[in-house]
Amino acid sequence: MFLKNKLFTALYTIFLILNFNQSKAMTAMTKKPDLTFKRHDFGVACYNASDLRVVYAGIPFVREAECRDREPYDEKRIKANTTGLIAFSGPVDVKWKSEDGEQHQYQLDLDEIFKGKKVLHHEKEEDLLIKHPSYDPGIYIEVDNRTLNIYMDVNIILSPNGVDNGNQRYSRRNVTLAFTKNFLITTNN
Repeated sequence: MFLKNKLFTALYTIFLILNFNQSKAMTAMTKKPDLTFKRHDFGVACYNASDLRVVYAGIPFVREAECRDREPYDEKRIKANTTGLIAFSGPVDVKWKSEDGEQHQYQLDLDEIFKGKKVLHHEKEEDLLIKHPSYDPGIYIEVDNRTLNIYMDVNIILSPNGVDNGNQRYSRRNVTLAFTKNFLITTNN
């Protein structure tokens, strides 16, 4: 009886291995879907401007005081503090004053900017281990004087084949500019 169970276990293990490899091959032959998200974090950053007010999902994000100058380390850090997880909830209203005191206003449509709620990243499809990010992506509004930017910040889980030599981490942070708009100086003649 013991030998019979051991033989059955060995045959069953071989069956599972063969089926796993076959299913991996079938998956590799089919087109992989885009990474998508259902929820996201949200944050606001402000540089070289003042009186910033952002309203999203009924939540006001206000920076009444003057915003500081952009520093070189700002490029590598998370773009802003987040509020937690929010589903797409209508437009984002942004108002601020540029350094010269001119008032600016713009309404952003995140459904239009992130069509199909696709995760923006720079990784090769064959390097992805799973079909979703390791955490919900962050969407960050950044005002820098006369420029309005939207970034997506997401951590992508990579297969061991997708990792650089010597790098033991199996994920990589991707910060992607999704939208930008420059507001030109208006002259009153």
